[in-house]
Amino acid sequence: MASGGSSSAQGEQTAESSEADLKTIMWSHVEILDRGDAAGGNVKWRCKYCSHTATSSYSRVKAHLLKISNQGICFCRKVTVPILVQLKDEVDRAAAEVERRKPKVSLPHTASISSSSGLQLQEKRKRKGPLSALEKAWALDLRNQLDATIARMFYSAGLSFNVARNPHYQESYTFAVTITFQAMFLLDTIN
Repeated sequence: MASGGSSSAQGEQTAESSEADLKTIMWSHVEILDRGDAAGGNVKWRCKYCSHTATSSYSRVKAHLLKISNQGICFCRKVTVPILVQLKDEVDRAAAEVERRKPKVSLPHTASISSSSGLQLQEKRKRKGPLSALEKAWALDLRNQLDATIARMFYSAGLSFNVARNPHYQESYTFAVTITFQAMFLLDTIN
């Protein structure tokens, strides 16, 4: 029983380490001389192609091997065009694999509102039968639709959910709801 839990933990560590290896694929083209502290940071390394020695982070290793300018490190003189193409292809394949391994998140479905029938939703309800008085009063379907629409805005824009705590954000929705209810009240009194 205990071994099952430890094998699961080992599987998670392997997946995490393999993803980290994919994100730092260029480390395999240098010889690591000194790792420094265990918390990360700079590493002393030697290029396997030109024997250039430096102490830096992964971004400089990548810049050295892929000949990326303005990164504070010299280009590898021994990396020829065919080797450069091979290295870039290796980095691109690793990035594609990391992207493929990311979990796919589906956004909430937004239902359409029929303008001719007032505020009735066009999607089918799971429960058949007439709406109860409570459902009509609280407009639960509309609230769910509004929640899904707001969530879609956050997801698609990559916004932090802390934005919803912003008083200006809350005030804008309060204002929109107040104006909507005032307009509905005016329409009801006219009819």
